[in-house]
Amino acid sequence: VAHPTTVSPSSFVTPYTPLSTDAEEAATKLKTSDVIKIQLGAQIDGFGAIVCDTVIVGAGEPSAEKEGREADLILATYWANELLLRLMVPSGLLSSGSDEEKKTASATKAPSQTKISSLLEKVAKSYGCNVVESTTSWLFERNEIEGKKKIVLSPAEGVKGE
Repeated sequence: VAHPTTVSPSSFVTPYTPLSTDAEEAATKLKTSDVIKIQLGAQIDGFGAIVCDTVIVGAGEPSAEKEGREADLILATYWANELLLRLMVPSGLLSSGSDEEKKTASATKAPSQTKISSLLEKVAKSYGCNVVESTTSWLFERNEIEGKKKIVLSPAEGVKGE
């Protein structure tokens, strides 16, 4: 198992895993219109993969519709994830296009951590939100989900990625 499956209320930045010995936490119930994160992982030949999605409980019900700050946060998160997916494609990877386009793509350097953080900050600020300081993404290695290389988004003072 690469990562436990978790269902986390949106107020938790990290996966929500209440202890069964904490009766109040273990009895948490989801309500219509709660914003939750569902995260799960798998491991194939020692390489882990983790996926996560944000879901609104009871989506489609009039009482579950989001407006204002909650809607801004959901949109900021969605577009930040879309941006990250596009930035994480290895530089030079172009499956179609002319030879000239492929040559240009192969000469392109991957964006730096500073550039990635800057672009994500712009997306977040356009919705009046902030990126959580020092959110870290690691390059997975075989049998290791926190490899040596990492990206630290909106790093705190003295924190750096590689």
